[in-house]
Amino acid sequence: DGVTTIGNSAFAFCESLASITLPDRIISIGDNAFNNISNLKVYYKGSKAEWKNIFMHSSNNRWLINAEVLTTAANEVISDIYTYTVDDGVATIIDCKSEASGDIVIPGKIDDYAVTGIGIRAFEYCSSLTSITIPDSVTSVGALAFVGCNGLTDTTIPNGVTSISDSAFSDCGSLANIYIPDGLTSINDFAFSRCSSLTSIIIPDSVTNIGGSAFYGCESLTSIIIPDSVKSIGDFAFGGCVSLTNINIPDDVNSIGISAFDDCIGLTDVYYGGNETDWKNIVGEEDNIFSDANAELVYVTIHYNYGAVVDYDLNGDGVFNTKDLVRLMKYIAADGDGIEMSESADINGDGIVNSKDVVRLMKFLAKTE
Repeated sequence: DGVTTIGNSAFAFCESLASITLPDRIISIGDNAFNNISNLKVYYKGSKAEWKNIFMHSSNNRWLINAEVLTTAANEVISDIYTYTVDDGVATIIDCKSEASGDIVIPGKIDDYAVTGIGIRAFEYCSSLTSITIPDSVTSVGALAFVGCNGLTDTTIPNGVTSISDSAFSDCGSLANIYIPDGLTSINDFAFSRCSSLTSIIIPDSVTNIGGSAFYGCESLTSIIIPDSVKSIGDFAFGGCVSLTNINIPDDVNSIGISAFDDCIGLTDVYYGGNETDWKNIVGEEDNIFSDANAELVYVTIHYNYGAVVDYDLNGDGVFNTKDLVRLMKYIAADGDGIEMSESADINGDGIVNSKDVVRLMKFLAKTE
């Protein structure tokens, strides 16, 4: 029970090993520790949550993914297809039976406990799931919660969730539709990486940070709306988005990470809300030469001050001024009845003309006065 670490390749190629008992004091498992051991049964004296936390920080241990792991923690409860824990009177789902398939609806309550969390790796590699409905009671989605759910095609993140954790939906290759709530403030590293079927996504104007590699390898992504609220775009955030042809970046963004658009071979136009000097500052361009950090942008046409002049001439008089703002407000108040409106009235590109577009138009107007 005193062992806390298992080293690299410690039991690799012990092909006759059928089972192993591990103490709850284990904090790390080295690379390839159980390499090439099939049908391994692991008896772990801690909880499923603790086991998954150990495994999350252990690389190159793919053989453990298929191992049968039995835990003995007293605070874990199995109900139907879920395993959950209770803390302060609320439940967190920490595991789902691997045979779960089709469309599932996660209950808002389990055994009279409100479900408020989806734990680390809770649904990892549940490849037969096609749709997951997450209840409104959930406020947190753990790291790698749905990693490798290759059959998952759509899901909705409830409004109470404020952050999408690292790799939460990574490698969900069939995920084509996902709704991100207005209250979300951060999309963390690798959150949607390699979601190769995702074609478009609308980021709500509550998000301030897009993490590193957040959408890396989303090769079908053709459209993405970045709101004014975003301040930073992480390293490789959109790397490998080969179908992305253009993107709007508001001037509120003050940091674009290394190779944020690496290998975006289809990207031809960036529509930036600020001026040329501001753009050079955030991407590391000096004297018209990009730093190595964002060298891929040298072949892209940058449209400066986008949205500040004629793009939002909503009344068609050839100029952008307060008259266009008034027209938009009247259009919304009348619910479009009897008032003609340009298609560009959807200022933030979320498919709806509402008060959010008024706010954004006011910001553009302030820059021109």
